[in-house]
Amino acid sequence: DSIRSIQEQRPIIFLDAVNMGESPGKITLIPVDHVLRNVNNSHKFTPFIVGALNGAQIKNSYVLGIQPGTTDFGTEMSSSVKEAVQKVVSALTN
Repeated sequence: DSIRSIQEQRPIIFLDAVNMGESPGKITLIPVDHVLRNVNNSHKFTPFIVGALNGAQIKNSYVLGIQPGTTDFGTEMSSSVKEAVQKVVSALTN
């Protein structure tokens, strides 16, 4: 039971490109329940969340969003976005 309690308290973090109208590479932590209330997203994230997570998990879940330089299909990441991704990877692995 104690393991389950700890697992329930650990946040779930999704990493995604999120167009927030900010400068490319801007990193923002957004509560998933905010994403669900503002369903204007390009990846149709909502059906996955609703189908995979329960209410308690949704309240303890976040999207770590990185502002892309462009959302055009087939384009490469800008250098500022690559730097932001490296910052996130470094923070999560150290």
